[in-house]
Amino acid sequence: MILAALTEELRALFGRHAQARIALWFDEKREFERLLPGFEAYLRSLALPPFVLLRYDENAGHGQLWIKHEIHWATR
Repeated sequence: MILAALTEELRALFGRHAQARIALWFDEKREFERLLPGFEAYLRSLALPPFVLLRYDENAGHGQLWIKHEIHWATR
């Protein structure tokens, strides 16, 4: 399943780079946006999600300031 593979790839990325705490994924053309709802649901279904996914969504009030605030709390 692509969601499990994507999760494992990101988990491995953080494992290879222990100092890395944040990964930004830019999708300027929104080519992968359709995967996000399923990816979010998949992460929620895990007993212990390996990372937190923050999704930029201005319509939901999740803009730049919200993301900065969430990153601050997730990395303290």
